[in-house]
Amino acid sequence: MEPQGQVVGNAGGEPASLSIRFAASLVDLVICPIFIGIIAGFALLAVPEQIRNIILIAINIVWLIFRDAVFSPGRNFLWRRIINIIYLILSIVLSMFILFANNQSAISKTSASIYALLSISVGICVFIFGWKKMNLKLISLRGEKIGFHQAVIRNLFLIVPFILITGYICEIGKIFISNNIFRKFFYVLGLLVVILLMYSFPMRGTKFIITSACLSIVTIIFLVFDRYGSRLGDDWAKTKVVNA
Repeated sequence: MEPQGQVVGNAGGEPASLSIRFAASLVDLVICPIFIGIIAGFALLAVPEQIRNIILIAINIVWLIFRDAVFSPGRNFLWRRIINIIYLILSIVLSMFILFANNQSAISKTSASIYALLSISVGICVFIFGWKKMNLKLISLRGEKIGFHQAVIRNLFLIVPFILITGYICEIGKIFISNNIFRKFFYVLGLLVVILLMYSFPMRGTKFIITSACLSIVTIIFLVFDRYGSRLGDDWAKTKVVNA
């Protein structure tokens, strides 16, 4: 009997390469949320800040589930390339505008330089890692279309705002570090960093302590339940990403 959650055989297609999955994730989890956040932010300018933040979080959750259950532009080669080109152009134009504006402070220009570097780096990574004309699809381990509940389970560690940082880091480590022992070491390092931060800033208040504790819990979950090489979300949701 195969271990629960382990990908068995090639039902539904060959597993997608890490490079294309990485490029697709950059589009779906970085570029698209930026576009969606900007549009939604402008549309909600008149809404009080606290309510606006809650709505933006809800929009992000809906997007994460939508990309897995309905449509993922990052997994479609044509959409991946179009979105990346638009993103690169807008990032360069906006960064240059801020950098060369006469009324901007040194801090603003430094921030713009960092933003430009990160933005252009993301765009280049999409081009480099997603250069193959390859479409991807998310399916169940049996090769069937995934259900709504599987999309929710798969994104548990990316949905909650104050734990998504640890969730992203652990999921990236789980995908790219093939050796289980090295992955466990990676999680332990992350857990130590969170604990050190928690004890280094004892006066930051209750919210800071609660957030740090949640970050630690997420890391511990990865440390205990990580057995295979795919995303922990894929293991729990019984899903996999394959070549379309």
